[in-house]
Amino acid sequence: MVTYSKPYRLFLVKDPETGKRRQLKDEGKARQAAKAIATRTGSRLKDILVPSTYLYVEEYRKGARCGRRINTRKKTKFEAQEWVRERIRASSGPYSSTQQLFRLAVEEWLDELRMLRRSDKTLTDYRSQSGFWIRFFGSRQVDAINKQDIVSFFRKRSDKTGSNGKRPSARLLNLNRTLLRSFFRWAMKQGYCEFDPTEDLQKWKEDQVEPRILAADEIQGLLEACRESYSVLVVRNGYRDYAREIPYTPPQWLYPIVLTALTTLLRQKNILELTWEQVDFHSGTIRIPAEKTKARTEIVIPMSDELQKCLQGLTRGIKNAPVFGAKLGSVRRSFRNAVKRAGISGVTFHCLRKTGTDFLLRSGFGPETVQKYGGWKSVGVMMKHYRMVSLAEKQDAAACLDTMIRQAGA
Repeated sequence: MVTYSKPYRLFLVKDPETGKRRQLKDEGKARQAAKAIATRTGSRLKDILVPSTYLYVEEYRKGARCGRRINTRKKTKFEAQEWVRERIRASSGPYSSTQQLFRLAVEEWLDELRMLRRSDKTLTDYRSQSGFWIRFFGSRQVDAINKQDIVSFFRKRSDKTGSNGKRPSARLLNLNRTLLRSFFRWAMKQGYCEFDPTEDLQKWKEDQVEPRILAADEIQGLLEACRESYSVLVVRNGYRDYAREIPYTPPQWLYPIVLTALTTLLRQKNILELTWEQVDFHSGTIRIPAEKTKARTEIVIPMSDELQKCLQGLTRGIKNAPVFGAKLGSVRRSFRNAVKRAGISGVTFHCLRKTGTDFLLRSGFGPETVQKYGGWKSVGVMMKHYRMVSLAEKQDAAACLDTMIRQAGA
């Protein structure tokens, strides 16, 4: 059995006075030695410390006392990892297991996804779901997991109730199936397993629910509930009865946040992380950098007149200061209370993004324009999840079919 270490670079430390040279694997130790030489000789650090052009790996064979250093002749980490995979396959036939523990393999898989610059939200979701896998498979080898083990995991996962007393939905189970398949395919490339045990696992049938889109009067009622004061009747029964209406005022940031969500189609995370540096009143735009978006594409959104007036009325801070300064838990609680006061049911914060998208599409704007406005990866994703056929459009279709019947009768 052959195993390999992670690819690494060698750091050459040269002493210009004595002519001695040292090759160090640890970058920290190499820098420390180079700084000592630079202080003593007065030379430049870049002339003393020279990293290797190619990446190296340590090859460990069964029965050997120590590993053997090999130059991969590859300049990037991804090319070196692919070189290691090919070397493992060629060392002992079509398959050579490196006997990796499941929990360690999952951590390695997540680290590679982080290097591939997956969004923070995506990595958080992956890590959350992988916690269930680790609790079930964590102490086993990756190549020892078979299809029956996967079925047992999903049987236990589907029967377990969460903190809300509900079982996992079909959508969540399908997400686990997709992520597990992605992990095992990655493990096959790494040489950790020979086959994918999730290959023949069938998908769960998901219930298709129409997205909740707010009507014009509902939007008006919600905006009013976000900025107008209200009173709560407090009643106490006991030795001395007490009943009094106590006035409350919604947080100052609630109305601007809801207005921003409706007019920019931004996600809740992007809105709460919005800084004054990203808001340009001179050009009238909001710029979200690519590293902060889910699709890894920069979004430039023009501000409407109402939104621009609203944001100009807020107290401005330094460039890196948040525009709204509200925490996620407070926003969720305040928005939920505003929805109740407006008399609306079944509305979440994400419905604001769906409402604005559907309104733009029904107003005649092209799908490509709306897709760039909202920052989706493709038009197909936007049309599948955010375009809702209204009841009025269905009624027009029914009237058209009625005309067909009358013409046939005539």
